[in-house]
Amino acid sequence: MQFYLCFGLSAYASTSLPLLIKHVHAFVSAQCHLYVVQFGELIINSNTKIESFVNESIDMELSAICAGALRKKKIIEALRKKKLRNGAHA
Repeated sequence: MQFYLCFGLSAYASTSLPLLIKHVHAFVSAQCHLYVVQFGELIINSNTKIESFVNESIDMELSAICAGALRKKKIIEALRKKKLRNGAHA
């Protein structure tokens, strides 16, 4: 009886084990591909967010520089006008 049980189990294992390994391999390959795709999308999204943040920071800095330059220009013009007025009155 034990011989037939062992023989049956070994025959079953010899036919089903390669099929099981094939299915496990296919499943693992599909999951790995899925994770690679998701990770690639994550990297792309992260790069896009970083690029967006950098562009916003650059825009803010340029706005501040331009505003500072405009204020400086207005101050210089006001000083010139004041100097002209003082020179004209003197």
